[in-house]
Amino acid sequence: MIRRLLLISIFTSIGLAAWSQSSLEGKVTDASNGDALIFANVVLFKNGNLITGSQSDLDGNYVFSAIDPGTYDVEASYTGFPTQRQTGVVILAGKAIRLDFKLDVGLMLNVIEIVAYKVPLIEQDNTTQGGIKTAEQIRNLPTKNINAIAATTAGLSSIDGGEINIRGSRSDATDYYLDGIRVNASLIPQSEIEQLQVITGGIEARYGDVTGGLISLTSKGPSSVLSGAVEVETSELTDAYGYNLLSANLSGPILKNKSTNQSIIGFRASVQYLDRKDPNPRAFGGYRATEEAIKRIGDNPLTTIDGSPIPLIERFEESDVELLKARPNVADQRIDLTGKLDFKVNDAIDFTLAGNYYDANNHFSNGRAWDLVNWQYNPYSENNGFFINGRFRHRIGGVSTDPDAAPALIRNISYTLQYGFEKSFSERGDDRYRDNLFEYGYVGDFDVSWAPVVGIAQDTSSPFAKPLFPGSTFYGEHFGYGETFAENGYTPSTSINPLLNNYNIGQEVIDFRNYNAYNGFWSNIVNSAYAGIHTNTGAVYNLYQKTELDVHTGNLNASFDIFPGGSDKGRHNIQFGLLYEQRQERSYGINPRDLWNTMRFAANDAHIVGLDSTRVIGYDSLTTIIDGELQTFDSICIFQTLVVEQPNLLFYKKVRELTGQSLNEYVNIDGLNPDDLSLDMFAAEELTNRRAIGYYGYDYLGNKLDYDVSFDEFFTAEDGEGRRTLPVAANKPIYSAAYIQDKFTFKDIIFRLGLRVDRYDANTKVLKDPYSLYEIMQADDFYAQTDEDRSAAVQDDWKVYVVSEGSTKVRAFRDGDQWYTAEGSPVNDGSEILGNEIPNPYFIERNSANRNIRSRNFDPNGSFEDYTPQVSWMPRLAFSFPISEDANFFVHYDILVQRPPSNTIATPLDYYYWSDGPPTNNPNLKPEKTIDFEVGFKQKVSASSAITLSAYYKELRDMIQSQTYLFVPGVPGNSYNSYGNQDFGTVKGFSFSYDLRRTQNLEMTAAYTLQFADGTGSNATSQVDLNINGRGNLRYLSPLSFDERHRLAANIDYRYGSGKQYNGPRWFGLDVFSEAGISLQGNAASGRPYTKQQRADRFGSSGVGGAINGARLPWNFSLDMRIDKSFRIAGNENGKPLFMNVYLRMENIFDTRNVIGVYAASGSAFDDGFLVTPNGQSSIQTLVDSGREGDVDNYLISYQWGELVPGFFTLPRRVYLGAVLQF
Repeated sequence: MIRRLLLISIFTSIGLAAWSQSSLEGKVTDASNGDALIFANVVLFKNGNLITGSQSDLDGNYVFSAIDPGTYDVEASYTGFPTQRQTGVVILAGKAIRLDFKLDVGLMLNVIEIVAYKVPLIEQDNTTQGGIKTAEQIRNLPTKNINAIAATTAGLSSIDGGEINIRGSRSDATDYYLDGIRVNASLIPQSEIEQLQVITGGIEARYGDVTGGLISLTSKGPSSVLSGAVEVETSELTDAYGYNLLSANLSGPILKNKSTNQSIIGFRASVQYLDRKDPNPRAFGGYRATEEAIKRIGDNPLTTIDGSPIPLIERFEESDVELLKARPNVADQRIDLTGKLDFKVNDAIDFTLAGNYYDANNHFSNGRAWDLVNWQYNPYSENNGFFINGRFRHRIGGVSTDPDAAPALIRNISYTLQYGFEKSFSERGDDRYRDNLFEYGYVGDFDVSWAPVVGIAQDTSSPFAKPLFPGSTFYGEHFGYGETFAENGYTPSTSINPLLNNYNIGQEVIDFRNYNAYNGFWSNIVNSAYAGIHTNTGAVYNLYQKTELDVHTGNLNASFDIFPGGSDKGRHNIQFGLLYEQRQERSYGINPRDLWNTMRFAANDAHIVGLDSTRVIGYDSLTTIIDGELQTFDSICIFQTLVVEQPNLLFYKKVRELTGQSLNEYVNIDGLNPDDLSLDMFAAEELTNRRAIGYYGYDYLGNKLDYDVSFDEFFTAEDGEGRRTLPVAANKPIYSAAYIQDKFTFKDIIFRLGLRVDRYDANTKVLKDPYSLYEIMQADDFYAQTDEDRSAAVQDDWKVYVVSEGSTKVRAFRDGDQWYTAEGSPVNDGSEILGNEIPNPYFIERNSANRNIRSRNFDPNGSFEDYTPQVSWMPRLAFSFPISEDANFFVHYDILVQRPPSNTIATPLDYYYWSDGPPTNNPNLKPEKTIDFEVGFKQKVSASSAITLSAYYKELRDMIQSQTYLFVPGVPGNSYNSYGNQDFGTVKGFSFSYDLRRTQNLEMTAAYTLQFADGTGSNATSQVDLNINGRGNLRYLSPLSFDERHRLAANIDYRYGSGKQYNGPRWFGLDVFSEAGISLQGNAASGRPYTKQQRADRFGSSGVGGAINGARLPWNFSLDMRIDKSFRIAGNENGKPLFMNVYLRMENIFDTRNVIGVYAASGSAFDDGFLVTPNGQSSIQTLVDSGREGDVDNYLISYQWGELVPGFFTLPRRVYLGAVLQF
C-alpha cells in the first residue's frame, strides 16, 4: 500500500517538501452583549495584499487553515458594525493562532477601527517547541548570520555562527528549510527573511529525515505598493577586515484588479553583494612572511653546509615575518539574487514562483605549513547555484451562507502542490593553473634521449650477444637502451612554476632526476623548513576538484477541518501528504602533478618490453680491455626495441601522434609542452591505476555522464577500440515518505497525533559481505561438498574458514560480525581463534585466478547486491494543556529517523582496487534514529513577561561511527577501516526561558540550558585514533565533544518610539532619540570537553592520557551590539515617505579571546609542549650536531610561528557602519 501511495506522489509531483501549515482561528462577537455574529466577513492582508477571506459560522467562529507564516493584518466586518482591523498579527509556523474580534456598534460605520495586535504571552498551542524570530526582530539583531540568530533559542549551541548542535545532537542532524523545501546551500540573505523558526522538539509528522532539529526560513513576499530599500554596510573605517556589503530590494504589484485595487500579480526582487578581505579573521592574527622576504628566498631559495642544501627559509628572522590582523589573499566575494512572483488566480487559487541564485568566490588558506611563505598562491574556491520553488495552492469549501443549512462537518479543504529544484556547483584548485592540469607539475624542458647500452656479454647464449670478432671468446651484447640527459639540457620555464626552477640553481647533474625539482617532482629535502614546519615558497596546490549536486524536491499536501459537534466544540485539523526526493551527486578530483609521473611510465615502459632479436638496426662501438689492452670494436649489433601492443592502453600511441615518432622509439616526456597535452590521450586505467584520480557522475576525463549509467556498466563499458572506460554512475539516493496528522482540541487541550513513514533507498549496490570481496561458502554447501564432520551447533548460513588455502579442515565460522570456533562455540572476537594468522575463507570460486575484480570475466553480482531500502515508521504525539489563561503545560514524544548523513559513497572504482585497500565509506549504512521526549510548563509572571521551563530526554541510536574489519583476506594487513551504525548516546537537559515583551522601551529574551550529552562517539570519525591505538570501538558513554554543560543566551533591545509613543528626552524641542534603539546579544557557555593526550608531538599529540573527553576547555563569553536610529527624510504620512536608518554594529564588543581548542597533551592553546620533550630536545640537538648552532634561535622562532592555531580561538571584535534607505 505504501509503495502505491509513493508512486502516486511521484506522478503528482516530483520532490520533497515540508511546509509547516499554520492556522488562524477566532470568534466574531458583538462587543455590547457578547452575541456571536454569524456570516461576518474576515479577510487576511499581507504587505497590503488581500490573501484570502472567510466567514464566521453559525457559532460566530472562523478558521483559516492553510496560510503561510508571516505578519498579517486581519479585518472583520459585519453589516451595521464598523470594520475592525487588527494589524501586525504574527502567524507562527506550525501553530494554531487565536484571534477574536469584538465589534462595537457604537462606533462610526464609515471608519475602520485600527487595533494593534499583541502577541499573547501564553500561546495555547505549544505542541511544537523552539523559537521564532520575525523580520523586525531579525533586523534589530547585531548579527546577520542565520546560525547565530537561531542560536538565541534555548537548547542550541553554536560558536561564532558555525555549525549548529540542537539539544545534544550532531551538527549533521540539523536540517534547513526555505519556504517549505529542504535546502542544502541555497539560503537567502538575512534581509530577505520574513520569519525564522527553530524547532527543537515536538516535530510535526510532515517533517522527516531529521534527528536533531530544524531551522526554517520564510522569505518575504510582494507588497501592495511599489516599495524598496537600499543598504550599505562597511568596516573599512572601523577594523582591518575589509567587510563591504551592498544590497537592494524592490517589491510591488505588476497587475492589479481595477475594481478592488488588489494585486493579482506581485513581485519582489533583491540583490546583495558582499566583499570581505578576511571573512574569518583570527583572534591573534596570523604570521605571514613579508613580500620582500618571500622574494629574497624565491630568487635564491637554498644555501649549502658541507655540500648539503639548506633552505634559506630556515634562516628567517623575526624581521622577515609580520603578525597581521587580517590574513592576506583570503578575500571572498558573494552575490545573491532572489525573486518571487505571487499570482492570485481567484479567491481560492494562488500560485507562487520563487527562486534565488548565488555565486561565491574566494581564496583560502591551505593550512598551517602553507601559510607563512605561500599565502600569495592560496588556492581558489568557486561555488554557485540556484534554487527554484513553485507552489500551487487551492482552497475548497468554507462556511455556508445559508442560515437554514446544517453546519458542514468538513470545511476548509485545501491542497498544495509544491516542486523545488536546487542545483549547486563547486570547483577548487591552484589559481594560477585552474583546469590546465599539466601545468601544475611542470618545471621546464629536459633534453632526455635513449642510447644503446652495450658491454661484454655474461651469457654468450643470449640472442643479443655476438663475438667481438670472428673466433673471439669474448662476446659483445646490446643490453637495451639507457636514458641520457644532455649537457646543458635543462631549459627552465619562465612562466610556469618559475620559483621551482630556482631550487636547481647551481646544480650540475648527469641524471635529471637528481635535480631538486623536475616535472612532477619537488624534493622533500628542500620543499619545507625543518622537515615540514613551513612549506617552502613556490608550492603548488596539488588538487583540482569539482562537485555538482542536483536535488529535485516537492510534495502533495492536503488538509481539511472536521467539526464533529459544531465549531464551539472544537475541530480536527487533518493533514496528510506524499513526499519524494531525488538527488544526483557528482564529483571529480585529480592530483595533477602526478600526471607527469604517469606519462613517463605510460609513454615507454608499458609497451616496450625489450629488444627484437630479429631486427638489427645498426652497429655501435664498444671499448674494453682485452688481453690487457684497451681495444675498440665497432661491430656490436644494435637491435630494434620489441613492442607489444597493449589493447587497454592509449597514451603510448597518442603521445607518438603528437611527437611524430614510431612505437619503437622512446619518447621524452619531459621535453613536451603542457599546452600540447590533454587527458583524452589516456585510457581510463592509465589514470586510475596510480590512484591519483577519483570520480563519480563524471567520466575519467571530467565530462558529465548521462543520468542512466548503472553500477554494472563500470565493469563492462568499452570504447570503440575495446578499452575499458570505467564509468562511475552519479550517487542517486531516493527518499520518499507519507504522513498523516490530526491536530484537535478537546476541552481546551490541544492534541496532535501523527504518523510518518519514510523510505530511504541508497539506489546503488553494496558489498554482500564486508569481510570479503569474493563470496565465502556457507556451512550447508560446504558440508554437502566435503567429507568433514559437522558439529550440531553449526548453522547452515555461517561462513566457513579453513586452516589453509586448499584445505577442507575447518578453522572457524562467522555469522556477520560474530565468530565461532570449529565446534560452533561463540567467541568475543576472531582473534581468539585466528590470533595473528592470515584468514583463509573457503571461497565459492575455488580457482584463485578467477577471483579477480579487474578481470574482464568478473561478475559483480557475485560480490554485490542491491541496497535494501529502509522503511521507518515514526509515531509523533504532542499535547498542549492550558491550565489557565496564564499557564500552559505541554508534552511531546517523537520518533525521529534520518537517512545516513555522511560516509555513504563508495563506487565501483573504489572496489576495483580492493587489494590496495578497500574503500572507507560504506553505502550499506542504515538510517540514524532518535527518540525524543519533553515535558514543559509555561507561566505568565507579569502583564508583559512569561517564563518557560522544560526537561527533555533523547536517545540517539544507530549513529554512524568508524568500524574496523579484522581478518579480511586480500587487503593490506588483513584489515581495513570503514563505517557502520555503531554509535549510541543519550541527552538529558533542562531549559529555562524568560520572555519580556516591550515594556517601557525594553524588550528582552533570555534562555538558559543545562545539558548532559553523552555518547560513544561525537562524530563519524571520532574513534579512528582510538582504533589505531588498539582500543577498538568504544561501547561506553563519554561526554560528546560539543557538550556544553551550561549555556546562557540573551537578547536585550531598548528602543524609543515616535510621535505619541515617544517617551525619551527632548533636547531643544526635539525628540532626539525618536526611532532609535540599542540591541545587545550575549552568550556564555561552559567549556566543551576534549580528550587529554599522553605524548606531545610536533604541532599535535598522541596516546590517550585519561578518560575520553575527560578534560574541559574554559568558559567562553561573547557580547554583540547594534545601535541604530531612523529618520524620515522625505514625504509624510499621506504621501510617499522616504526613511533612512543608520546603525553601528559590533560583534564581540570586548574582543574576548575565547579558547575553543587546545593542544591535547599540554592543555594550552599556545604551546604544544613538544620542544621540552626528549624528541623536541633531540630536534634541537640535531642542529647543533650538524654544525648549525647559529640556526637554533631561528628554529625556535620558526616553530613559534607554526604553533599559533587559528581554530583554537573565537573570532575577534568586528565593527560595522551601515545605512538603509527605504521608500
